[in-house]
Amino acid sequence: MSMKTVFCLFSLTIAVSAHLLAQVSTQTELSTSKQAEQSRPGYFFYAKPFEVTMTVNLWGEVPQQGVYVVSTNTDIIQLLSYAGGPRDKSNLEEVLVYRASGKKEIKARMLKTINVRDILEGKSQSVMLTPGDMIVVKRIPETVSLMEVLSVVNTSATLIVLGITIYNFVRK
Repeated sequence: MSMKTVFCLFSLTIAVSAHLLAQVSTQTELSTSKQAEQSRPGYFFYAKPFEVTMTVNLWGEVPQQGVYVVSTNTDIIQLLSYAGGPRDKSNLEEVLVYRASGKKEIKARMLKTINVRDILEGKSQSVMLTPGDMIVVKRIPETVSLMEVLSVVNTSATLIVLGITIYNFVRK
């Protein structure tokens, strides 16, 4: 077998491996886009007739993101309930609340970090919302699963064994 043939086989193996890894990435992107389609932002009205209301915005890891018109005595737990509750990947320990500073000419927002898990467990009191609040439910940081690590190790080991085999075959 000539060196050119060995090089072609090795290149083909690398190309096939890269193609398989690209397919895994595409599948992940497709499932993410399906999830995004299922939670389109909307406009929601949750108030009784003649009740004084306010507008707040809810973004992030909740089933229904968007603009909410709610009663002025709504707290963060009620708002999350209106949105369908947190998702599995919601980081309830660091929910961000951007609140208007009070000076209309500046339009600055101050940031509060709320631990919703503590509120749910009764360790702290719920936070009342104010008009114009913007609530962002962050996502728990992604971790690499054991199966993903094993897949990369398996592919790497296969390529190393193939390279050693080709090297030994050419050396003979």
